[in-house]
Amino acid sequence: MTLAVPTLFDTPAAVDALRAAFGNAPVTGARRIAGGFSGADVFRLEAEGCAWLLRAPKARDALRDPERWLPCLRIAAEAGIAPPLRYADPQTGACITRFVEGRPLAEGFDGPREAMIAALGALARRLHATPPFPRFVDYMDGMADMIGQLRSSALLASEALDEELAGYGELDRACRALAPEPVSSHNDLNPRNILVEDGRLWVVDWEAAFLADRYVDLAALANNTTRDDAELAVLTRAYFGGPPTEAQSARLFLARQLNHVFYGVAFLSGLAAERPDARLAPEGVAADLREVRLALAQGRFPLDSWDGRVVYGLAHLRAARANLASGRFAEAVRPAR
Repeated sequence: MTLAVPTLFDTPAAVDALRAAFGNAPVTGARRIAGGFSGADVFRLEAEGCAWLLRAPKARDALRDPERWLPCLRIAAEAGIAPPLRYADPQTGACITRFVEGRPLAEGFDGPREAMIAALGALARRLHATPPFPRFVDYMDGMADMIGQLRSSALLASEALDEELAGYGELDRACRALAPEPVSSHNDLNPRNILVEDGRLWVVDWEAAFLADRYVDLAALANNTTRDDAELAVLTRAYFGGPPTEAQSARLFLARQLNHVFYGVAFLSGLAAERPDARLAPEGVAADLREVRLALAQGRFPLDSWDGRVVYGLAHLRAARANLASGRFAEAVRPAR
């Protein structure tokens, strides 16, 4: 095999993936690209007249188990939701997909916002209609484990974390009382994981995918892409095929608060792992989620920095706390059942 920059591919998994996918065909134009927060080695390369993306995970744990998420990726690719898949090794987690020459969702969609929101609802509808993904964990049990891990990290003092999670116990009980509606779920449908290429939406980064309640993905889209109730109505009409019922709207409201807690806890847990000795004084952090989103949309929020992720994580927890303390939460619990 001919590699343009052989020192880039410094793991056996990456080299084996290239050999299995392309044999002796020349591989050129290789360059390392950002791999998000997963820590995987990610490369763009060219072979057989096409651009490809090679992903070689560095870590393997219960969440990042390629024997679970690679079948999810394959199903999504066969449905035209994830980029076409050339190679996948469930033992190492290395995979090669077509490189999407796309732009981020907010920049790349050519059309009015209403059309973009409707396209996202239709995309989630298509994903949830695919053959079932592998099972992994009960979502609420998984959330409990994540909160426990954050609590054990001591990034936040116990009383400070209790304050940030005020109302979560009631949300947990309300969600556990609902009959699950399991579907093939990406579980992290944020704008960074949705690319636009020639007007088409592609979903990437499938490591968190498994069979989960349909409202997990729908809540992520609602929280990350809609700005008001009018846009939320566009999203839900596209997803449900018409206006949502009272029960569907109530379940989505509860799921949106769960999504806020998920992002808050996930980000803060990651920060604790990066700096085990760090201790936060959250009362000194300004974290209004609406302001954070506006700054993100304008490209002036440092989400890739440690301090920026502190603000982002706390902003989500505080959005959930405010909503759970509102009368709307009590109103949503009864019809959601």
